[in-house]
Amino acid sequence: MTLETQTQSALIDQIQNFLASFKDKSGTFHYVEEIDQMMAKQTKYIVVDYNDVVSQKEIEVKFNLEPDAVLYAFSRAIKNILEERFPDYAQKISDDIRVRIANYPIQRSLRQINAEVIGKMTSVSGMVVRASEVKPLAKNMVYKCPEGHLTEIPLERGMMIFTPTKCSHEKCSQRDLRIDPETSKFIDFQIVRLQELPEDLPPGQLPHYVDVTIKQDLVDNARPGDRIILTGIVRIEQEQITGTRVHSGLHRLRIEGNNIEFLGGKGSKNSRRSEREEISPEEEKIIKSLARSPDVYERLIGSFAPHIQGHAIIKESILLLMVGSTQRVLQDGTKIRGDINVFLVGDPGCLDGSTKVILADGRIVDLESLGKNHLEEINVRMQHEYGDDTATVFHKYENQKVIEIVTETGKNIIGTYNHPLFTKNGWKRLDELKEGDELRTITHIPCTIKNYVPTDFGVVTRSAYHGKIPEFVNEELAAFMGFLTGDGWCRTNGYRIDFIVSQKEEDLLQPLLQMGKNLFGLEPKISKRGYPGQLVMMNDGRQITRTMYVTNVEYNSKNVVEMLEFLKGGSCGRHVPSSIFQSPNSVVASYLKWLFEADGTVFNMGRARRAIQLRSTSIRLLRDVQMLLLRFGIHSRIIQHETGSNLVIRRGTSIVKYAKHVGFVSNTKASRLNDLVRWALETRRNQRHDEEYEKIVKINYLTRSQIVYDVEIPKTHKFIANGILSHNTAKSEMLKFCARVAPRGLYTSGRGSTAAGLTAAVVRDKSGILMLEAGAVVLGDQGLVCIDEFDKMKPEDRSALHEVMEQQSASIAKGGIVATLNARTSILAAANPMYGKYDPFKNITENVALPIPLLTRFDLIFVVRDIPSKEKDRNIAKHIIGMHKKSSSDTRSLIDVDIFTKYLSYCKRIDPILTPEAEEKILEYYLKMRNVESEEMITVTPRQLGGLVRLATARARLLQKDQVDGEDADRAIFLIQSMLEDAGVDVNTGKVDLGVLQGRPHSEVSKLQLFMDVLKSLEGDSKTAVEEKLFVKELVKTTKFTEEEARNFIRRMLREASIYESKPGHYNRV
Repeated sequence: MTLETQTQSALIDQIQNFLASFKDKSGTFHYVEEIDQMMAKQTKYIVVDYNDVVSQKEIEVKFNLEPDAVLYAFSRAIKNILEERFPDYAQKISDDIRVRIANYPIQRSLRQINAEVIGKMTSVSGMVVRASEVKPLAKNMVYKCPEGHLTEIPLERGMMIFTPTKCSHEKCSQRDLRIDPETSKFIDFQIVRLQELPEDLPPGQLPHYVDVTIKQDLVDNARPGDRIILTGIVRIEQEQITGTRVHSGLHRLRIEGNNIEFLGGKGSKNSRRSEREEISPEEEKIIKSLARSPDVYERLIGSFAPHIQGHAIIKESILLLMVGSTQRVLQDGTKIRGDINVFLVGDPGCLDGSTKVILADGRIVDLESLGKNHLEEINVRMQHEYGDDTATVFHKYENQKVIEIVTETGKNIIGTYNHPLFTKNGWKRLDELKEGDELRTITHIPCTIKNYVPTDFGVVTRSAYHGKIPEFVNEELAAFMGFLTGDGWCRTNGYRIDFIVSQKEEDLLQPLLQMGKNLFGLEPKISKRGYPGQLVMMNDGRQITRTMYVTNVEYNSKNVVEMLEFLKGGSCGRHVPSSIFQSPNSVVASYLKWLFEADGTVFNMGRARRAIQLRSTSIRLLRDVQMLLLRFGIHSRIIQHETGSNLVIRRGTSIVKYAKHVGFVSNTKASRLNDLVRWALETRRNQRHDEEYEKIVKINYLTRSQIVYDVEIPKTHKFIANGILSHNTAKSEMLKFCARVAPRGLYTSGRGSTAAGLTAAVVRDKSGILMLEAGAVVLGDQGLVCIDEFDKMKPEDRSALHEVMEQQSASIAKGGIVATLNARTSILAAANPMYGKYDPFKNITENVALPIPLLTRFDLIFVVRDIPSKEKDRNIAKHIIGMHKKSSSDTRSLIDVDIFTKYLSYCKRIDPILTPEAEEKILEYYLKMRNVESEEMITVTPRQLGGLVRLATARARLLQKDQVDGEDADRAIFLIQSMLEDAGVDVNTGKVDLGVLQGRPHSEVSKLQLFMDVLKSLEGDSKTAVEEKLFVKELVKTTKFTEEEARNFIRRMLREASIYESKPGHYNRV
């Protein structure tokens, strides 16, 4: 007997002694009893709690070092004890006996499963997202030769089994061996994929996953969507290199599953709850005391997305959705849905892509440069008027109609009709602004940039370039670029760059030539030319024309042209290079100094003309310069003319700041500037201006549609756009907050979602095994799924939700796998109107491109519109300002986010009963709405009746009541009525009509009846084909139709097969 065998035997004896002698708290031999029940239950394993093993130090140490050896010893020890009691059963299951380890303490995240833990036992938590079909795995393969000899090949570690090349019998040389399935031993085998829980995912990271091999009775224990704690041993598998015999050095990690525990409910699948839902006794006391407070309902609503002001009814509805009602199962097995579905429709408020936004360090960038894809996650800190905040999501929308707003200083902003800007009267949409309204602007852009920006210049020509390539945008390069922005140009052939220096400014020529040599190492071609200058009056009265001379400097280099590519657009399209916007203040000052030298002027004479001026034919350049001047707190105004526009600096404080931070190079302009500064200090030192607000002087409704952009800033919801305070998008943030605080919540976007991604899909693994992969609604089982951009989904993908939203299940039949998965989830969906802006003169079904059957599956539908009022704007303004105070009394009533989640989780345990009072109120409302004789008839269906019951029950749950009383019923009725008054008003009659949500408002039904009656009378008894011209004429005569409406109705009835075209241009009823 070897030392290793002795050690193994001793370990088995030690474990057998532990199992036989261990007593639990009640004094019973716990594991002996479990082993005794194995035969009665026909099981092949027992579960050992690791906390019990801790008392055996030697076993524990061995467990951490050699888990395989300990698990083998456990199986042998169990067999030995079982053999004493049931020898026949022990012999029968001898090779299949094993132990499962529960409550293993060494828990790692999926990100910590790496090469260091190979061969070690570990415990990981995650969500099952994929499960393969169950297949038999050969544990012991038996081969038979033609002479009947048997050759046994046991399974190696992993899934590899080596086929024998010849018979194992000594005297047999047969090589034709075939598998003998009757004598071979197989076990059930399955692969599942475990993925990080959504709430554990670090910001901006992709979820990690690991494949897990499950054997024997563990198969099919966990299904896609289950949240589990998996205990197992980390293994490796070699990566396959297809088409070659070379073995790869790369391996992939997998876990060999030993035990599965469901999060929260240890062991029992029916009572499983996620860790976020586990509530301690202390937390339970806090929750119960909260429920007893008289204002708990208002506090709960106020604690939901507190950073988003207003929308109280929508927040209340989402709260009820998160708590939900209870699912009812009838005697025949039919299930009545308990989950609530809510649908939000809102306009996307966005800005033009070239809008300049300011980052936290002072860099100025285009809004469109912050991301590439719609709903892309970003992490960018952006400035607002009091500081900065983080933008988390990038938005992009196509084909949106826009408005341009221009202020008195020449600032402009282009955005969608509903994009809000901050005025003296609070936030207002662009389409609500009027000339004379005052917008909040900034007076200074703080900058902390220290480093130069790399140039990214390179050689573009095939021939050798003998010049230099500047590496960074420093003060010298910025100066050269500044002068060329004003007095430089690029030849149309794209091979030459020129600039001119006038006779009056000859002192600038040598510094510029030296800059060009230092930067590019090239000698330019220099030439002079004269042209008739101004008329000069001589002392003797004669008038002569003085000839002026300019020096032309030319760099003949394609590479230099590409380096200074901002000159290519011509004078009208001239702009500040993007690298200058991202440079430190010293570089910006150098650029501005030389730009003003080229095209700037100083007026120091005349009462109304004292100013610093920059002239250009490019309004874009002047607006760029206006933004750059704010780096130094310099106020400027743009005055537009047809022949060219001017940027002027007139205010005394700004003139002084310009002289201090920017200045001029030439002696003439520097001298004039000094005179201007003295005047400013003497006469304008006490001048005061309201620089924080600017009046709107022009509003342009642009005819073209364009791509627009926005970002989500979860806390403050605002940023600076072209120097103006702008609001960010908030509709998506409401959904994300919901997914974040819900006990089990998932967020997805309709733009990138397919039917398979939402429900379930069958995929083929690398090993060739078909696997069932869960989609969002299955993973969100017993929770909620937030679907943003619901309107961007393809119709065939969206149709997959019909079953989910009513039957609460997701069925799939593909690749031989037929399954129905639980999808007991609430759906919170948000969509944008069909044409970018919600049209209040159209019904909701005309505004949203969604099929009617899907729309009717939502219990509540709300249109998220910012309809301003003075009181509301004042509240929003106070709310925004209050968020920037160090302590705000309003936040004291808010409930902590963690407690908020636990409170919602606790509420879901309650199952309130409907009282006769609540029943009576709901029934009374339902019958009132069903009353056909009423003129204000609303065609309420039993589906809305179910919605009323669900909402009333959810409110009782939220308030932790045992009974659904009349107050809950009243509130449910109020919410349904609010929805009808918001989204269920027929625009034709102005009356509430649920038929609007079903695509057929009462006004249209009566129109339809009139349409068919007119056609019937024209047909007569002989069913004569009716000519379209005559038909339209008769419809118009009724005064219920215009000519266009009549023709549209004919086309619609043709589509719906209510009428048919019996011959060209003639119609009959079907």
